[in-house]
Amino acid sequence: MSSSRKATARRYFEDVLSTRRLETAGEILTEDVVATAPGMSTTGIPELTAFLAEVGGAFPHRDVIIQLEIEEGDHVACVFRLVMEHVGEYKGLPATGKTVDITGIDIFTFSGDKISEIQVHYNAMAIMEQLGVVDASS
Repeated sequence: MSSSRKATARRYFEDVLSTRRLETAGEILTEDVVATAPGMSTTGIPELTAFLAEVGGAFPHRDVIIQLEIEEGDHVACVFRLVMEHVGEYKGLPATGKTVDITGIDIFTFSGDKISEIQVHYNAMAIMEQLGVVDASS
């Protein structure tokens, strides 16, 4: 089962995040999946996919590279690198055309063979700095 959980986590990155095939979410996530990230918390597939669709409108071209996967019990942790271009309005910020390149960690909790929780950890300030919203030197 361990390799299938890692494969499911990879599928989340590849199908749901990178290629934005949000309809596949129901195949790999529990109906009541909880997702948290800096400044964001969702419960259930509809809330999560609505959030991802909003982000996808601002950052439609996303390249996710999984750098490391670790599995322990019902958890899979993935260190990832995310490269994306800001081409649409997001939370009041007009498109900048700038490329954002960040590293983060997603921790997936499984219930059976589906993901029941996603904890996303990354430096949100680094995104704002790369978009030119905040001054990196201050």
